Amino acid sequence: MAKKKTKKAAKKKAMKRKKVAKKKVARKPKKVMKKAKKVMKKKKKASKARKPMKKAAKVVKVAPKKQAPAKRKAVVLKSVKKGSRPQSSAATFTRLFQNVAPGKPLPIGVVTHYYDRIGVAVLKLREPLSKGDKIRMERGEDAFTQTIDSMQVNRMPVHKVAAGADVAIKVAKPAHEGTRLYRA
Repeated sequence: MAKKKTKKAAKKKAMKRKKVAKKKVARKPKKVMKKAKKVMKKKKKASKARKPMKKAAKVVKVAPKKQAPAKRKAVVLKSVKKGSRPQSSAATFTRLFQNVAPGKPLPIGVVTHYYDRIGVAVLKLREPLSKGDKIRMERGEDAFTQTIDSMQVNRMPVHKVAAGADVAIKVAKPAHEGTRLYRA
C-alpha cells in the first residue's frame, strides 16, 4: 500500500509541475509579443521616415555629361634619389628599362609584385609572352631560367599575353619586385 501511495503522490507532484510550467510558458509569450510589437512599430516608423528621402534622391539625380576620354601623357621621370620608391608600377616599369647596360638585350618584362606563399610573380610585359616560352629572371647577381607552365590574367588561365599586359606566372624561385625578365 505504501508503494501505491508514493506512486500516486509522485504523479500528483508531476502534474502540478507541468501546470506550473505551462503557466510560466504562457506568461512569457505575452511579454515577448509586446516587445516584438514595439520593435515592429519602431521599424515601421523608421522605414516610413526613410522612404521619402529615397524617392527624393531618385528624382534629384542627374546624369553626368559625357566627356571625351583624356589622352594619357607619357610618364617622364626626373632624377630619382637613392632610397626613394617610385609612386606607381608604371614608373617602376619605365625606370627599369632606362638603366639597361649597352650591348645587353632589353628585358621583356619586370616583376611588379611577388606572392611568396604561393610562389607567383606578377609581371608587367613589354613584349608578348606565351605558355611554354623559356625565360630568364635576373635581379642583381641572382638569376634563374625556367619555362612558363602557368599564366593567369585576372585569375583566369591564358595561353598568350599581349605586350603591356599584367600577367601572373608561377615561378620556381623567389622573384621580388624589380626582377627583370628576359627571353632565354
